[in-house]
Parts: sequence; C-alpha cells; structure tokens
Amino acid sequence: MLEQIGETYKVIWKSDRLYNTIATAFEVQDVDGDGNREVIFEDQSYGTGGGSRSLMVYSTSNTRLFSVTESLNWQDRAGPVSPEIEIISADAPDMIRVLEAVAKSHGFLQPGKVVDFDSPEFSVQRWHKENGTRTSGIVRLHYYEGHPPCKATVVTTLDTGTVLWMSFFKGPLIGYEKLNDRHFVAFSAAWSYNWAKNLAFDGQSLWFGSHCKNGLMSFRLADNRLESYESFQGTGLPEVEKLELDDRVLILNGTLTVPLDALIKGISLSTKLQVN
Repeated sequence: MLEQIGETYKVIWKSDRLYNTIATAFEVQDVDGDGNREVIFEDQSYGTGGGSRSLMVYSTSNTRLFSVTESLNWQDRAGPVSPEIEIISADAPDMIRVLEAVAKSHGFLQPGKVVDFDSPEFSVQRWHKENGTRTSGIVRLHYYEGHPPCKATVVTTLDTGTVLWMSFFKGPLIGYEKLNDRHFVAFSAAWSYNWAKNLAFDGQSLWFGSHCKNGLMSFRLADNRLESYESFQGTGLPEVEKLELDDRVLILNGTLTVPLDALIKGISLSTKLQVN
C-alpha cells in the first residue's frame, strides 16, 4: 500500500510473502462501515502432505492485518478431517465479527464434511477412532461390503487364498475376503508416509515392512493381533526394502535372515517381562 508524498509515493504497508494469490479474490472495500476501505485478499499453499488457505483483511484505519487461516494435515491419518482454524489479531472483537462475515462470503468457515464411520470412504478414520495410533496389540476391525475403493495407488498386493491383502500409497493395509466379498482395514499408520511396502505370509500372520520406518510388523487375522519388531537378538532391524519368506525364515533385503520362531519368541518374552 502506497501513500502519495508530493509527486512520489512511499510504502506504508506490505504483506508477508504470498505463495499463491488468487487474482479474483482481491478487493478494496469498506467492510466494517467506518468510511475507510479495507484491502481483502487470499493466499493458499498446498502440497501432498497438507496445505492451508488464508483470507486476509488489512484495515487502513487500524493499520493492522487480520486473517483467517484454514489448515489441513493429510500426513496425520489419526487426526481430524476438518481444517484447523487460526485467527490472527483476535483481540479486536468488533473486527473479528467483520472478518467472519467476509470469510464466509469467500467460502471460508463452512460446515465440515460429515464423517460416516459406516462408509468405506472413512475406513481409516474409523480404524484410528477405535485403535488410536497403536502399532501392537489386539485391534478392532470393521467390515465393509464389497471390494475396497481404490482412491490411491496400490503399492503391493498378496493373495493368500481366502484373503487378498492390499497396501495403498500413503494409505492403509487392507484385507479383502474374497468369499464373503467384504474388506477391512488391518492397519493404518498414524503418519501417512509409513505405508506397508512389502508383504509376506507364513500361513497365520501377514508380515510387512513400512516405508521410512525401521523394523517389521505383523498382523494375525485369527485374533486381530498386531505386532511390531524393532530388533532381533539385540540388533536393530533395518528398514525393509525387500521381504521374502523361506521355510519360516524371513529374508530381509536379500541378505539378513531372521527365523520366525526365534523372532516371535523374543517378542513374547519381552512382552512378558514388561508386564511383570
């Protein structure tokens, strides 16, 4: 914003750096009825992991910037689906009411999307609602009719006969019961980048390694038990890029061998010691 001084101008206010301004959302009008016009504009920035958009109102009479920002974090699978709201300069109640009205007229502060936990569209939200962010223990499953909807890229699949296991990019690990024509979320990582990237089945448990995470995990459908394995015989397990199973021996990354029975026994002893 410029103020004329003689035959030239000086800057009396400028915004912080903007990332993606919307040309159609730039207005100069008197929104608070005090006879002075305010500058109204929007800014937004989105990526694959989240994003935000802001409506800003600069008051020329108060020489202050007011704003409403709606932020989403898609990386947090255990978090809310509605945006987080932040209001800057909330210490001016009269202006906040004006800001709210202007924001609504620009499509902000709208009712959040209704979450239907019985719909497969919100299967991940239901899993975290019932299981939190756990990576071990007995988990609650909810069954949805039909084949799982594929809204994300399928990273890997494994057909174990009655169940087709599917892992989705930045998404959950899902089991599809072919005979019953229904599916369920077996595991959903709290951080979207920890998706299951390889699968192996020993006849009872499904084994998998996670993206950007060291160690192994397993899921046993017989009792809905989820387990995490971070080390074996005192040595930390690496991030598993490749997973194979040969005669009850897990082969990690083509070279590291881990006997299943010894691994499971070690976890059981560790768990028992922790309980005692």
